[in-house]
Amino acid sequence: MGTFEQNIISIHGEKGKEWLKSLPILINEWTEKWNLHDLKLYNNLTFNYVLQGQQNNTPIVLKVGIDNKALAFEACALKAFDGFGGVRLLMHDEGKALLLERAVPGISLKHASLSHKEKKRKLY
Repeated sequence: MGTFEQNIISIHGEKGKEWLKSLPILINEWTEKWNLHDLKLYNNLTFNYVLQGQQNNTPIVLKVGIDNKALAFEACALKAFDGFGGVRLLMHDEGKALLLERAVPGISLKHASLSHKEKKRKLY
């Protein structure tokens, strides 16, 4: 048993064991409902079950947790920011699962900063 399973069972007891057993069925339901594919589990899970994959051609993250209240608060915060300064919440299932846009590496902050400085120099 891995750290993730141990954490879920130690915190949630029997409810956690049942949730872990139902996880493959739940993942399959969201996969079909949201048209997800190429799902791969992230390493080193601790308290949430997190997969990356695709929805059509969009890179996504599926985050599933047993703590419905925490996921509901997270969904609310992501809706409030609506991608400004973070990833977008694409869909959610009432505190059970979040479908998020996946942050795909692009331009590093260092390069973006250099580019910004170069633009300022050209103005003067």
